[in-house]
Amino acid sequence: MGNTLRDLRYSIRSLGKNPGFAAVAVLTLALGIGVNSAVFSIVNAYLFRPLPVKDPEQLVVVATKDNTLEFPYEVSYPNYEDIRDRTEVFSDVVAFQNGVVSMSADDRAERVWVEWVTGNYFSMLGVEAAIGRTFAPEEGKITASQPVVVVSHAYWKSRFGASPAAVGKTVKLNGHPLTIIGVLPESFTGTESILKLDMYLPLGLEDQLEPASAGWLKNRNDTGLRVMGRLKPGASLEQARAAVGVLASQLQQEYPVTNKGVSFFAALETNARPVISIADSIPRIAGVFSALVALVLLIACANVANLTLARATARQKEIAIRLALGASRARIIRLMLSESMVLSFLGGCGGLVLALWATDWLASIRVSTDAPVNFNLRPDWRVLAFSVLVALVAGLVSGVAPAFQTSRPNLNESLKEGGRGAGGGSTRHRIRNLLVVSQVAVSLLVLICAGLFTQSAKNAERIDLGFRTENLAMMSMDLGPQGYDKERGRQFYKQLAERVRALPGVSTVALARDTQLGYNNHTEEIVPEGRTPTPEEGRTSVFFNVVSPDYFETVGTSLLAGREFTERDNESAPGVAVVNEAMARRFWTGSDSIDGALGKRFRVGRDGPNVQVVGVARDSKYVFLGEESRSFFYTPFAQRYRSDMTLFIHSAGDPASVIAAARQVVTDIDRDLPVYDAKTMTTHLRDGIALLFVRMGAKLAGGFGLLGLVLALVGIYGVVTYSVTQRTHEIGIRVALGANRSDVLKLVLGQGFILTLAGVAIGLAGALAVTRVMSSLLYGVSTTDPLTFALVPVLLTVVALAASFIPARRAMRVDPMIALRYE
Repeated sequence: MGNTLRDLRYSIRSLGKNPGFAAVAVLTLALGIGVNSAVFSIVNAYLFRPLPVKDPEQLVVVATKDNTLEFPYEVSYPNYEDIRDRTEVFSDVVAFQNGVVSMSADDRAERVWVEWVTGNYFSMLGVEAAIGRTFAPEEGKITASQPVVVVSHAYWKSRFGASPAAVGKTVKLNGHPLTIIGVLPESFTGTESILKLDMYLPLGLEDQLEPASAGWLKNRNDTGLRVMGRLKPGASLEQARAAVGVLASQLQQEYPVTNKGVSFFAALETNARPVISIADSIPRIAGVFSALVALVLLIACANVANLTLARATARQKEIAIRLALGASRARIIRLMLSESMVLSFLGGCGGLVLALWATDWLASIRVSTDAPVNFNLRPDWRVLAFSVLVALVAGLVSGVAPAFQTSRPNLNESLKEGGRGAGGGSTRHRIRNLLVVSQVAVSLLVLICAGLFTQSAKNAERIDLGFRTENLAMMSMDLGPQGYDKERGRQFYKQLAERVRALPGVSTVALARDTQLGYNNHTEEIVPEGRTPTPEEGRTSVFFNVVSPDYFETVGTSLLAGREFTERDNESAPGVAVVNEAMARRFWTGSDSIDGALGKRFRVGRDGPNVQVVGVARDSKYVFLGEESRSFFYTPFAQRYRSDMTLFIHSAGDPASVIAAARQVVTDIDRDLPVYDAKTMTTHLRDGIALLFVRMGAKLAGGFGLLGLVLALVGIYGVVTYSVTQRTHEIGIRVALGANRSDVLKLVLGQGFILTLAGVAIGLAGALAVTRVMSSLLYGVSTTDPLTFALVPVLLTVVALAASFIPARRAMRVDPMIALRYE
């Protein structure tokens, strides 16, 4: 222990005498450690950090799977009841769903985001109220719900001033009086990983507060609930999967109309974030970006190792004297490693500061949506432990090679007064050159990955989405919370469309329930006429939208056959629908002409109304940016009223300029109706869920690539500069014997070029192998994109030669008389 403390004190004094070296090494390590800690903070938040509840490792999410959708999705309430009551592997099971209501209190109304939960939600999670109480089990039953509400700690502070008197207060939600019975603890932020919710309501109240959707909880076909169970002590995830699999088979037999072909999928809660439908892709994305920043750290460590080797040259005589006086080689290695660990500790501290800044910046990003998206990236003990571990690894990786090399000098050469051979051993040169080659190779790999992500982001922005992306604005409203019935709602939307259409610069307007590439997509089971589902066939779920006349003209989705909806397609008229070309070919026309779909009929829901196909629309992107063509249909708003709709406005000029005027129209009709998600389609795509994460990923990858490039170039510059310094005497002799400046330039640049070329060759081979795992994360670009694989090596080589040119110019100016006396 005493020797260790002495080594540390000596290392600190030694580094203090070389502040330039220490500052560069610490900054280099801080950059490498910082980006690793920042990325781990994101991974930790969405893959590792447990929910702030009792025994979170026992929580399992259960979802629905069938053969019509490629991803798992939510569960119906009757199926939830069966999972809760008929599986022995869970001690308890809850269901929940988020939504929006209008909250009025103290003469002030506002939209609030709520979680509809079963009565056992808080008891299963082991969460107790900070003030008041949570729900009793009977308060969550759909047949006997009580008008009570629990508020989140954050909303209690912001809306009620953290007053204890809030408990017991009566508020109005969608015009219905409810009593606040409790305030949740500050530590509990809900089970929605990226949403910040304000209130929690008994699930059974949804029919009362939202009459338009009344009855859906009793329908086994209506899937909309997230389901989470707690494993019994000793039970495993495999047992849970087996149990829900057996139950699914039983339900298929008992309810063949609704459950044929339907199975259940179970996953640990941490593996079902942010939502179960895209949870499979999150670990893959996390793995790719973690690998990229690990490579950046490797480049940083190689840089510090090179710096340490260069500094060891100046200390060679000191090390030789220590060895000559009896110091063991292990003692020298320990001394050198102690310096490396001091540097890594300081670099780790700096990296943690950089990581905190980076995560604060990421958390401040706002998504273009009305949903209260919450990027909770606060560091915890896992991030701190990871940063310490990375700093330790960085210290060892950057210090081991220099320590072993420095601990075995040639004593005769090193102790000679003015001996030139002290620092110029061929082994040391080989190690330094190997480190630089490794830096270049890894930097090339990171740059190629960054180039592919950048190309992917550009391609994503140029993808033909099948609808208009320019000169289109939108804004959303929900009349239900304002007390509108169906007739008043229809009159409101009709009046709104007419008035907005008359505004200057407006070309066309239309209404739709869902927005393309938004977060609010809906599916419906369909049964084509003449096709009675067999017991072997499962349900056929298809995405759909509810739209008004002029919708296709407004959003720019062309009709390939038939007609668009008109005012004649009202509630008293026969049911009609427009299908997309993928649906037309799937059910009626095969791969030939789509005209054959016109006039065909299908039933919406197994017991729902029949509708006739009157038009075939061009395929669009509906749910995911990279999706293949999927079946989709549209129904008229007049035949399927919804209280929550989005108004689309196609304008001749800047779409943003008409939003304020359209808002004023809403205010003129109903001054109490809130408008939300008012934005242009460009903003929706760029800052919404469609392109935000693609663009963010490209920026992060580009930043990592740039950082890796800078560190690699610093390494090349350092090696060439060191080589020029060591070869000053040799260069002087060459000049004295008649070599001109161009010969010296070629000599020095040649060394940098050979190192760069070797690194590029190794990096290209590695990139061809590694980038294959990125294929599912790229849009419209191959993992072996020729342009990227051609331009990046050329760019890296040119910049590397530029870095070598600076010491090369210095070598060209060497005075032979001074150089011949150089020691």
